[in-house]
Amino acid sequence: MKILATRNLLATALDPLLAQLRNALPSPAPATPLPASPPPADPAQTRAAATQLAKLLSEFDPGAVEFLEANHAALRPLLPGDGWPQFEKLVQGYAFADAHAKVEQALKNLPAT
Repeated sequence: MKILATRNLLATALDPLLAQLRNALPSPAPATPLPASPPPADPAQTRAAATQLAKLLSEFDPGAVEFLEANHAALRPLLPGDGWPQFEKLVQGYAFADAHAKVEQALKNLPAT
């Protein structure tokens, strides 16, 4: 009961202050809408990035994590839908053997350029 009374007392004291701050501060700018979908990646660029990533993964190179982040746009088409977040977790969790298998399979499924 004492906590509720203290909370009410605090709210009584702070509510007017918060209202004044809301009125004094400018409203945040409206968020710009994101495009519905990212522009399609160049298939040749996707294949090149995937080949490089596969090499890094096969060598258990920790730089694969940074490579994945730096080349996200080119690599994303490799694993559409729910496959991408799972793949990212494998790479970020240093499960390179499993991630390598997924990249190799994705490369086999990519259309020839």
